Amino acid sequence: MPAEPPRTAERAGRLATLLNERAGQDPDFAAALEIWRRRADAEVASPSGDVHNEISGGNRATPIPGRDIHATSPSAAAS
Repeated sequence: MPAEPPRTAERAGRLATLLNERAGQDPDFAAALEIWRRRADAEVASPSGDVHNEISGGNRATPIPGRDIHATSPSAAAS
């Protein structure tokens, strides 16, 4: 079930306070919250889904543009 958006600045502030308190008590929650925040910031920065690739250096291979690629290692990207 999707979360209900905060309809007021007061409600958003209360939610932020609760999330920060929980993050202060639980390092795993804090890490997950930080990942979520970075993803949310990226969505806000590029709401239209624009992709801006920049290629420099002596690359001789054909570049393949991409978006929303998440991998922790080269082997994870290949699978």
